[in-house]
Amino acid sequence: MVAAGTDAQEQEEDVKLQKDSKELLAEFTTSLPKFAWRQTSGHGNAQQKPRSYVDTRETDRLVLLLEPFQELPQLLDPHLQELIPALAHILLVCLQLNPSSEEPKSISRATNQRLIPLQRAICKILYTFCKIRGPKVIVRFLSTETKYIELLLSTIEAGVPADNEGPNEESNEEPVVQTSGWSWEERYIVLLWLSHLLLAPFSLASISSTNSTESKGQAIAGLSWSGNVPVLTRRVIALATRYLTVSSKDREAATVLLVRIAMRKDMQQLGVLDSLVKWALSQLCASSPGTSSYHSIGILSFLAGLLSSSVSTMDMDSYAYNILLLVQEISTSESAFCKEIRSSAVARKLVIKIIRTIAVLYLQNEQANSAEVVESAIGHMFDVISDPATPVRVAASKSLSVITMKLSPEFATQIVEEALGALSQNTSTKKCDSVTMRTRLDFSRVNAMEWHGLILTISHLTFRHSSPKSTLSDIVPTLIHALSFEQRSTSGHSTGINVRDAACYGLWSLVRRYSTEELLAIPAPASSASSAMTGSFAIADDSVIKSVARELIVSACLDPSGNIRRGSSAALQELIGRHPDIVEEGIALIQVIDYHAVAVRTRAMKDVVLAASKLSLSYAHALISGLLDWRGIGDSDDSVRRLAATVIGQLVAGPSLYGGHVQWSWFNEIIADLESIEIQSGSKIRAVEERQGRILSLAQIIKTLRPVMKKPSRDNIESIVPPTIDVDQPTITHLRVLLQEILTDPSLLQNVAARRQELIAEAVSQLINATYPMPVTDAIQAYVKGKSVRFLTEGLLGAAEISASDDVYDQQAHIKNLFQASTTTWLPHLDTAKALVEKWLARNEKEVMDAASEAAAGLLFLLDDTSRQAWIKSWATIVSKETPGRSGQNLGYLYAIFNAYPLAGELKQSINDAIHTRWRSTYDVDVRVTVLQRLACSDVLDTDAAAFSDLISEGLDDYTTDTRGDIGSLVRVEALNAADRMWQNSSSNEGLFRSICGKIIRLAAEKMDKVRTEAQKTTLRLCSQGSEFGQFSSSSREYFSFLLHLHTDDHRSSVPFESSWLVDMLEGYVGSADTGSEDLLRASRAALADFCDENADLVSSAMWEVLKRNEKNDRVLVPALEVMSFLFDIGAAQKTQLNWFNLYALLTRAHYQTGNVRKVEACIKVYGGLVEVYPKVLQKLTSLLGHPWPRIRNQAADTLFVVRGVGKGISWNNPPKVNKQNIEVLRKELQI
Repeated sequence: MVAAGTDAQEQEEDVKLQKDSKELLAEFTTSLPKFAWRQTSGHGNAQQKPRSYVDTRETDRLVLLLEPFQELPQLLDPHLQELIPALAHILLVCLQLNPSSEEPKSISRATNQRLIPLQRAICKILYTFCKIRGPKVIVRFLSTETKYIELLLSTIEAGVPADNEGPNEESNEEPVVQTSGWSWEERYIVLLWLSHLLLAPFSLASISSTNSTESKGQAIAGLSWSGNVPVLTRRVIALATRYLTVSSKDREAATVLLVRIAMRKDMQQLGVLDSLVKWALSQLCASSPGTSSYHSIGILSFLAGLLSSSVSTMDMDSYAYNILLLVQEISTSESAFCKEIRSSAVARKLVIKIIRTIAVLYLQNEQANSAEVVESAIGHMFDVISDPATPVRVAASKSLSVITMKLSPEFATQIVEEALGALSQNTSTKKCDSVTMRTRLDFSRVNAMEWHGLILTISHLTFRHSSPKSTLSDIVPTLIHALSFEQRSTSGHSTGINVRDAACYGLWSLVRRYSTEELLAIPAPASSASSAMTGSFAIADDSVIKSVARELIVSACLDPSGNIRRGSSAALQELIGRHPDIVEEGIALIQVIDYHAVAVRTRAMKDVVLAASKLSLSYAHALISGLLDWRGIGDSDDSVRRLAATVIGQLVAGPSLYGGHVQWSWFNEIIADLESIEIQSGSKIRAVEERQGRILSLAQIIKTLRPVMKKPSRDNIESIVPPTIDVDQPTITHLRVLLQEILTDPSLLQNVAARRQELIAEAVSQLINATYPMPVTDAIQAYVKGKSVRFLTEGLLGAAEISASDDVYDQQAHIKNLFQASTTTWLPHLDTAKALVEKWLARNEKEVMDAASEAAAGLLFLLDDTSRQAWIKSWATIVSKETPGRSGQNLGYLYAIFNAYPLAGELKQSINDAIHTRWRSTYDVDVRVTVLQRLACSDVLDTDAAAFSDLISEGLDDYTTDTRGDIGSLVRVEALNAADRMWQNSSSNEGLFRSICGKIIRLAAEKMDKVRTEAQKTTLRLCSQGSEFGQFSSSSREYFSFLLHLHTDDHRSSVPFESSWLVDMLEGYVGSADTGSEDLLRASRAALADFCDENADLVSSAMWEVLKRNEKNDRVLVPALEVMSFLFDIGAAQKTQLNWFNLYALLTRAHYQTGNVRKVEACIKVYGGLVEVYPKVLQKLTSLLGHPWPRIRNQAADTLFVVRGVGKGISWNNPPKVNKQNIEVLRKELQI
């Protein structure tokens, strides 16, 4: 089965972070001093000074070291006390430096982009801490000394927004780095720090500087105050209002600063709060439609901050009603300005926050019109609970829970009932089918966003323990149903993740906030997502705790979202820990459904499901029910459905799970369920996917019921009938009827255009492969009296394990005789199954070809000799034909013909000829890959390796390229796998293996990583036992060194190393040493240089053979020449006894009238090395000075200058005729 593809690559980032956190923080701590400070020497002592500018790349690197902690921010807590003060100190030092004391440095545009001021870099890092851990946590570690207020305030007042930096586009002057230019990160940190410093417990008038002149930004339109307001206050308010309406993050810090100064008692006494509130209201009332939405957001956030800060006080009571009227007008008015504000999700969220806080203020102070205000607030929350923006829905749900917590139990009950009533609208209970009576809630007509908001509301109420106990009996079933909420769009996209996430939070809150006694008092739900089956799947619980535990188990194992699986696991752990001795096998359960174990969906659906099912039969019930629903065989992902079907087969029929007993009642339920789907197959949009999932699950159950046994002997037919499982006869009868209905479905044989036909083709092929041994079993039962098991082994009838032993024909004869002697109802449908399989073999989907070819091989057992041979011949005929047009056609017949090979008998030669004909016809990479794949996974090479060894050899030499690149590498990889398969039986194939051994070693040294890695695995079989070759990286120096020493060190190889294998290996080696990646080139050349220290003659002679063998093959010749040049460069080639004339002659032939520029350049490089031992090449080099291509002329001139020091000062870019005289001068100078 194919593993689930949705998250098979999922990584447990938090686990990785926990392991790496110490290293990340250590690197950050070590890098920070070097990043911020530079060492200077003065008066004999080393001093530290802050850097003026730092590299943006280094800043980004430090930020990236912190970014992973967003997954687990609490890991930073032990280090904040050290890191934040250090960063704050650096920032203060930067701010204290007088920018005008140093003249700005003019730098280039490139440098300007690469360098930033140190204070900006520090603020970026501090903001990253705020983003990860939250600003409220970070500011606690900043200095509270009020002496820094003036420093921070004056520097930010003088700052110019960073957007003003940069050169004037209309001038040609180089840009100047402006030390006064501030980015939004700098403003955010300084404003946040100022707000923290304003917590000073004494009057601001006492710390205002009398010498300070009022800043030019103090005049604020619409804001008036008394004359005795301190200058410091005016400066802070001017600064905060300036950034209150910007679009960047510093708006949030400005809001905090403005709220902080307005809510100070001394400022309230001076009328600052009154002035600011009136100013804010006037700003909203006086705004026009052309006003920026950020202006309104800033004012609303300021009002929301004031109201939140006034909770538990009466500071804002006199303004609350006017603010409420204003935000209600914004929420309901049809004016253009109000509509523009409502178009922002941030503004809508702020309106909710304001209304909620006002309602709380009215409730706590019991004002006259409290009921009206609260009722209006609750109505508004329910109106926006289905808002399209998630933050708005979250704010509304949280607000409802906060208000409810302040109400009496009677009114709280009304709110809960209102929420539950809204959830029940547009929902209905539907039957999944008419046979099993399995039911579930129909969510197709509900608003998923409204459900999210309402479920989140209930979850918040539960978390705050504000849900009245009388409503818990309705809340628990609602949360359970929401945990399985799912909607599908017409494209199949799931839209219920946020609802399930909210439900998971609600169940976690329930088990955490309510005592065991309170939960046991709740009646157990009558139905739930996993217990919505009657019959054998019906589950009755005696407590709500068990029901919740079971639902969390299903969600933790099967939910498509990793966050929900982990959240359900955490909620289950909370439930078992806080309510012990209630959940069956509780401790073992949380060890199985571990937070980290469910992170990867494939592991959760398979390993965790099977382990949890062993703990209790009720858990298996729930998990099977979940697997039969949308989280299993109804999933939109094909690979998930296949995995779910496999797991269902193991759960239903796995004798190891339930004491050796097959759950026949479950089997009957699934068959009935499938039968209902067959009847209703056209009534659903996604009926094809669901039908495929159910058929696959049925096939897997039947396969699991066939016991795994050894091959039966030819003399004891009874040995194939194991007496370990009791067969339920009604189930078999029911299955026969269903199989007949499936096979006789007219839509399967008719050539109609149906949606996703390949899914049904795959599923029915799997069912045929699993079920069609059953008639043979009936015959054997008639032959062997008293035996009750009716399933043969996969070893006998499974296509993937057909034996090629001497027993296979005797087994086939027994089966044939028994089958012909039996009277069954299966035979009329054999032709139907055969026709279906024949049709599906022509499809091109890999999953269909796999399943159909296995089914075809299984059906061969049930045919007589004549029919069997005729069918195999037809496959051979189709395989041998060329398929013009698209590549990769009729590959299914190749699959089938290899599966049928052990049964072919006299037709084996015909199959051999057909495969070779198809291989050598028009080149088709898909055909070659398929042939080699089937050879690697079948037993053909064990008995007939000689017939196909030539294909493996050709595959190892396939270097075909096209517009896609080196497509031959796909063939070489599969050829290596086939060679490895042949090598496993090397005792009988030793001669064949040794004939391709050199090619395998060549591929082990070639430049393509994927080919080299596969070749390493195959070459490992050549190495002596216990060799460390398999541990080397295939791109390492040690790896290439080992390959080179295979020829000289006999103990490294398990077989004698032939001298020709070194030449073969070097043919691949030169590619790695010339055109491989930089690391590969460095490693291979270093290993070669080391090897040449003692084996220079061996390497040089082998390289000469490579050059001779590939004189016409530029793919090998050019890199071989480059490597030969390298051997001259390191002085290895000169020491050898090569025939220099032969090498010189080969070089002249190689570049004679060639259009390959690289080849000519490589020849020139070798000429340069050859000069030392064969001076005659100087004549050839000088002749190349007249080459038509300037590039060649220049390289020849460069080589002559390096080896003889001649030709300096001559431009060889000129035409050859112009330099003809210069060439003659050089010849005379060189005396040639």
